[in-house]
Amino acid sequence: MNTFEDGDEVVVRGCKANATIIPGPEWGKAKYGGLAKLYFEESNKQRTHDVKYHWLPKNNFCTGLVFVAKPESTEEDDGWIVTFAHDEENDTSYVLVVDAKNFGEEPIAKIKLPQRVPYGFHGSFFTSR
Repeated sequence: MNTFEDGDEVVVRGCKANATIIPGPEWGKAKYGGLAKLYFEESNKQRTHDVKYHWLPKNNFCTGLVFVAKPESTEEDDGWIVTFAHDEENDTSYVLVVDAKNFGEEPIAKIKLPQRVPYGFHGSFFTSR
């Protein structure tokens, strides 16, 4: 689901996929080797889409994510994607911050955490306003 403001209106776009766009492990745990950004275009009543990926290093997996809009942002992807991730080779967890406009590039921050965050754990972001 994608929501954004367009003038005085709030636009809500939903989509359904018959299968995941990022393959996860077959044993059913909520962990993924990357993030996907969907681009939707509508023109002449035709809908098209494109997907960009942000892949994690080998044996690194992420779980639920949150979008954090930049203060005073005006475009729907003007902000950051924040997710928990885990490096299974080193058994370390970290917070990954990706610029939503430069989705396929290197993350802008990778913050090592002092303890393991389990797969399926979700976070939220709230402004002080």
